[in-house]
Amino acid sequence: MYWIPNNIFSMLQNVVLRIPAVKRVFGIPEPIAKSSADILAMRSKENAITKTIGKIFPSAVKEHKTDTSGIKLLTQEEMHKLRKKK
Repeated sequence: MYWIPNNIFSMLQNVVLRIPAVKRVFGIPEPIAKSSADILAMRSKENAITKTIGKIFPSAVKEHKTDTSGIKLLTQEEMHKLRKKK
């Protein structure tokens, strides 16, 4: 009986907190957009950590490869344009 009202309240809270005017009233900052270079660096670190863990515990880690061929690096100007659209 508890879970249904709790989940309904959580969903409504999620919808309401996405409204820009509500964010301003409560002082909730906009999330910081990460550049493509940051995402690639993060994935590179993730792959390095996975490889290291795989060397220590070979049975714990399956071969993990991140395909970065579809990621387009954006210039600062393109990032600025994307932020303005939002």
